[in-house]
Amino acid sequence: MLFVDSRYVWESKPDGALAISEDTWNEPLGRGTEIRLHIRDEAGEYLEEKNLKRTAQLMYQAALFMLNDPKEFASRIYNSVKSSLSISPDAIIEEEDDVEEVET
Repeated sequence: MLFVDSRYVWESKPDGALAISEDTWNEPLGRGTEIRLHIRDEAGEYLEEKNLKRTAQLMYQAALFMLNDPKEFASRIYNSVKSSLSISPDAIIEEEDDVEEVET
């Protein structure tokens, strides 16, 4: 069993697009989680308590995933994000061209 011990940055756009990338530019935290919100003035609803709780819950759920199968891990993250954004499980979401394929 392999546990993920890297740092990741989660970024979202107003249209619902989400990007997760390894954090290579911030100082190491050691253990634990740090949440930084960079909110534009017109996106103030994301600072509402219910939205902050939903974001924290999503991050907590993602942190508990074990990386036995990277494709399963990616699928679980994807489904959690769709759920937290209230996107129907049956919705078809087009991928962006700049998404990097990862071989397993």
